[in-house]
Amino acid sequence: MSKCIFCNLISNRISYEYKNFYVVRDAFPVTPLHSLIITKRHVVSYFQCNNDELAEIPLILDTQKTELKLIDQNISG
Repeated sequence: MSKCIFCNLISNRISYEYKNFYVVRDAFPVTPLHSLIITKRHVVSYFQCNNDELAEIPLILDTQKTELKLIDQNISG
């Protein structure tokens, strides 16, 4: 997938790395600290995630919420 911007991430863009995902700060954020959770395996949508990936998503959301609240306590969404 040579033209996929997510398959060719520059390592210094990665904020956090998990078993099946990367977290990056959005290059064009809607709000400060706007982050993207990106699968390491190329998929077109959430609905193509396998069971291992789906099981990891709640952990990522919970840990990222905690991390972002430590950085900015005013985050509400």
